[in-house]
Amino acid sequence: MTRQPYDEPGQVGPIDVEDEAALARWAERLGFDTDAVRNAVIAVGPDSKAVALRLKSARGAAD
Repeated sequence: MTRQPYDEPGQVGPIDVEDEAALARWAERLGFDTDAVRNAVIAVGPDSKAVALRLKSARGAAD
């Protein structure tokens, strides 16, 4: 499998919830489990910045 530039650490890009390996990398990078990342993608779309904001705001609301 060829890694895309947005798969590299520190990069942004779309999150493909159909690619379990990529989803797991994003979940680890964002500090959430894969289900939380998948649900955030469903809510806001695949843009990694939007997903990160959604997850962080949800975490803040739970505190």
